[in-house]
Amino acid sequence: MIYALHGMLGDARDWQGLGIGVRAVDLWRQLELGADLEAWGRNFNEQVVGEGHDLVGYSMGGRLALHALLDRPRAWRSLVVLSTHPGLSDLRQRELRLKEDRAWAVLARSLPWADFLQKWNAQAVLKSVEPSAGQMDLQDRRERVARAFECWSLGRQEDLRGALAGCCTPVLWITGELDEKFTQLVAEVVSGNHFFEHQVIAGAGHRLLFENKDVLKRLKIVIGDFQKRFM
Repeated sequence: MIYALHGMLGDARDWQGLGIGVRAVDLWRQLELGADLEAWGRNFNEQVVGEGHDLVGYSMGGRLALHALLDRPRAWRSLVVLSTHPGLSDLRQRELRLKEDRAWAVLARSLPWADFLQKWNAQAVLKSVEPSAGQMDLQDRRERVARAFECWSLGRQEDLRGALAGCCTPVLWITGELDEKFTQLVAEVVSGNHFFEHQVIAGAGHRLLFENKDVLKRLKIVIGDFQKRFM
């Protein structure tokens, strides 16, 4: 079984573009599993029956997936993480990020939803795309979105580099060529761990699940080839 975790302001339907058979997890329904990343990973693992499953996560979903992997490595045959941060090493940066995400939580609760989405998508890393239908549908779940900003902020995440250094589960890290920050960051994370691989998708940015059909086709091939090795 392949479990897939979407990103912030994402939706279980985000994985449809890849056309791969997955059990897409609705993280907004799973919010109660943990008020912090570690608790969520532990409680999510308790829901998974058996071992030898594959896990895929994008951005925030990738960070949650890393915590699930570190909590119970034997449950997971392989992990694929897209545009995923391993954690900030600087305490000051973590404090600033937590402050930023708390501000996003306030906006998620207070702004007209369309205005909030426009502001979110206008961030440089997201390339100012128009709100998706899935994002618009989250209006009725805006309180859960706000809580995710507060509970699962990168500012609340430990730097996982040390823990990941001893990981023996195959992990494929995928970044977009145009996402220079994450591409450099991931290159440092995978260095020295022969269980880790790093694939850079040419012509793609941070929002790998929302790129054009050509990029999605290449993503599907890369992920599929990686997972087939361990079946």
